[in-house]
Amino acid sequence: MVHIRYAQDYYDSLPFFKWLRIFLPEEKYIKLLQKLPPFLIDRFNSKQGIKGMMITTPLMPDMLMSSRKGTEIEILRIKRLLDRMCVPLHNKIVIGLGAWWPMVSKKGELFLELLASDKYRVTTGHSATSYSIIRTAEYLIKEAEIKHKKCRVIIFGCGNIGKNVALALAQKNINLILVDIHARKLEHFKSTLHKKYKKIEIDTELFEKSKIKELLDRSDFGICATSNLRAIIDKEDIPENFVFIDDSRPEAIPRFGNHEKKYTLEGGLLHIKGFVSRYNVGFGNDNNILGCLAEAFILAWDGRNGSTLKETIGKVTNERLQDLDKFCKTHDIRYGDFKMGKINLAEKLVINAVSSKHYKENLRTKKIIKSKEFKNFSLPIVYTFKKSSTELTPNSI
Repeated sequence: MVHIRYAQDYYDSLPFFKWLRIFLPEEKYIKLLQKLPPFLIDRFNSKQGIKGMMITTPLMPDMLMSSRKGTEIEILRIKRLLDRMCVPLHNKIVIGLGAWWPMVSKKGELFLELLASDKYRVTTGHSATSYSIIRTAEYLIKEAEIKHKKCRVIIFGCGNIGKNVALALAQKNINLILVDIHARKLEHFKSTLHKKYKKIEIDTELFEKSKIKELLDRSDFGICATSNLRAIIDKEDIPENFVFIDDSRPEAIPRFGNHEKKYTLEGGLLHIKGFVSRYNVGFGNDNNILGCLAEAFILAWDGRNGSTLKETIGKVTNERLQDLDKFCKTHDIRYGDFKMGKINLAEKLVINAVSSKHYKENLRTKKIIKSKEFKNFSLPIVYTFKKSSTELTPNSI
């Protein structure tokens, strides 16, 4: 399950309605399309024998957020569509909630309340998304040959996904800068981390655009796991050789051209051989799948053998991540390829960028430390006797 992200999707996702633009101005065209019921935008098969559909609602995130009643009505319309299109099988049908659907449905709980059927399993996909980001971050640190105790990662957003990524990195003794818009949530989470992991440095910052550049300068690379309607960071505030793993939808972090020496990886991807979706969500059609769809696919795959994996409703748990890790290793599923929109980035290019940024930050930190040491350094004073007097005179060396 997905939704229209922004106005441009009304043209990209619904090309069969483009002819209406001839007769209607843009505002009326969009309002008309928003009255459509949820509809199918893609079907897919796989070599594993899993069949699926991608369904979208014509409503944008702010519309789903603005009205609880409107969201409930939309979920019921989705149920009617699924009941009509899905043939009852001996296995349950898995519904994966993409984009803002987890947030507007109380992390999937609203779907369970309204569907009230033993025919469906519902998952937010947050476990697969967290797993992908954690594995990608660990790979960057390992390949860039950064010592964990000298590594510093900045994480934007301390919600369900951001917290799990932070916990996983803290377990590896990696220093963190946590950024969010909620002060109490930040401090509570920082306190929780400090109790468990006393050896690492944990900084917390409320999100302020004026502070972003300085925070990114201090970090080796960044992770974004926010829910937002538009970009939250300006291109010019991102330093050279900085790498972001961006899981936000719509995208919070700008995408770049190769010549700009800044890189934003599409976050939350899993690479599953034998799966190809015809619908392009912004980074091409291949074996790379967004976490929400990947988790639904994995649950359906696992369900053929008795459902050893649990759906993700509410909080992501360490147990779910461990079970998912075992399944992925057994079935040759890994974190996604390095993609920045439609650009396929060479791993070496990204690794070199992280390594270069870390080296530059280390040099900057050493200069600051030496500068402070010099300021605090007291030169010795030597006293000598003058021939004409027995008075002591200080001569600074």
